[in-house]
Amino acid sequence: MILNRGLTGWLSILFCGWALCLSFGNAAHALDDFRPLYRGARAQAMGNAFVAVADDEEAIFYNPAGLAGIKRISMNIASIDAQASGDLFTNLNSLTTALSSSSATSFNNIMGKNYFAQATGSAGLVAPGFGIAGIYDYWAAIRLQNQASPQGEFGAQNTYGGQIAFGARVLRFKNRRAELRVGGALKGLRRSGGMQFMNVNQIMNLSYNTITNSLKSSGIGIGVDLGAQLVYPFKKWRLQLGVALTDAGNTSFQGGSADVQRSNFTAGAAFIYEGPEMTATFAADWARILDYADWRKKTHLGMELKFPILSLYAGMSEFNVTFGAGLNLGLIRVIASSYDEELGTTLGQISERRYMIHAQFKFDL
Repeated sequence: MILNRGLTGWLSILFCGWALCLSFGNAAHALDDFRPLYRGARAQAMGNAFVAVADDEEAIFYNPAGLAGIKRISMNIASIDAQASGDLFTNLNSLTTALSSSSATSFNNIMGKNYFAQATGSAGLVAPGFGIAGIYDYWAAIRLQNQASPQGEFGAQNTYGGQIAFGARVLRFKNRRAELRVGGALKGLRRSGGMQFMNVNQIMNLSYNTITNSLKSSGIGIGVDLGAQLVYPFKKWRLQLGVALTDAGNTSFQGGSADVQRSNFTAGAAFIYEGPEMTATFAADWARILDYADWRKKTHLGMELKFPILSLYAGMSEFNVTFGAGLNLGLIRVIASSYDEELGTTLGQISERRYMIHAQFKFDL
């Protein structure tokens, strides 16, 4: 459908879509460590400001409306994302000693440390208006605080399944080639495990077996994602606005005790300049709109400078610096990034620096 509509009218349409997404949201609640189903190294390096951008295979997970802007078929044969916290690299010996000996001294050595590791594998296909992907994700974490009155969290989680997504142009402005895109995705997942609170006795009995036992009970969940993008081009740059509601109403897992995948409503904007030798993207997201939390934890800013082979990234996620670099070698693509994850309900309460590497074997048809 082609309409002769000004920018004000387009913003009104997008606002209506935003209000519709809100109606599907879950009740507001306090945040702690929000764990999305999928973390892309490109998005994380850009401060996780990606809802308005969503222009590659990661649109399947971030904003399915972005699939309407895909111009060619791409096969993601294999993609691996691995990340870990800085404490895991610098204090790994202390952690292995604590888990094997379970002594008070060994656990004192890991107090105040945040140990986290995650590995995600995915494969799939994207085409104009369509995407399908399979995902396998595993993470484990241990966090102990307060030597005087020890407490903490530990957990491990295993998730695998598939997601199918669609995106379409529903309105187009003929003079400026502006367009409104909408999209949706359906996911089926099996999950086991999650985070658990620990008291003093549980801390002293923590071992490798305790962690692996938390993965024994699994459940199946069905989830829905919704999204929209407004694309408004100018001469050499374009404005993109986006909204996405992932895991509408929360995705729970029946038949087990696995953690719920919490709903996340995000709105964002991006300015994209396309030159002959470089594409520059500047983006901002306001995430977890339906949650009660420190506003700074919801703020995401990012930048991408994309050259034919090299890409550079920088940003701020939850008011913490992110950065990264990527190489596009044709069939093989590599991205290294780092970001800071705020685990507390307010900024600076429990901060954790993480390092991430992405390797992908992909070809365009």
